[in-house]
Amino acid sequence: SRRMRTIICTLLPIALFSACSDNSSDAASKDEHHDEVHHHDSANEHMHESSFEELVACFEGPERDDYQQPDKVIEWLAIVSGMTIMDIGAGTGYFSFRLHKAGANVIAADVDSAFQEYIRHKRDSLGISADLLQLRLLPYDSPSLSPGEADKVLIVNTWHHIENREDYGNAIKEGLSPDGE
Repeated sequence: SRRMRTIICTLLPIALFSACSDNSSDAASKDEHHDEVHHHDSANEHMHESSFEELVACFEGPERDDYQQPDKVIEWLAIVSGMTIMDIGAGTGYFSFRLHKAGANVIAADVDSAFQEYIRHKRDSLGISADLLQLRLLPYDSPSLSPGEADKVLIVNTWHHIENREDYGNAIKEGLSPDGE
């Protein structure tokens, strides 16, 4: 159901953020790290504490499939074949490439040009057309969607990076097709 998809897409960022930011095995140390993570001035500041290579290793690590279950996420998105789906905060394209494989036309959007280049290189090496998997470098304050441009928008592990969520959400809504999600 649509409500279940909304709930799942809300909870997924929490799972990914926790898995990528907590490598300690000691429980006391985990609690201290947990408190430290939540007292950063912003999620963006915390994100930049890791190198690009560390982020790629985390985002592309084999354990991510276990806790994010991307096949189930795509199943819960219902029909994606032939739809235009924007993946906001695409990072390494973890979901973008899976959405493409499921038949979606994907807009892999991120604020970081290094991630955009990572996706471009992978897309080109796989022989995927730029028309079917587009790249879009976003400003921090806008999804940069034209009215009605996307049928669905997927945001995983990114919502907490967005400062003015109400305005951002309204901009997403404006960028969705009439039956968009």
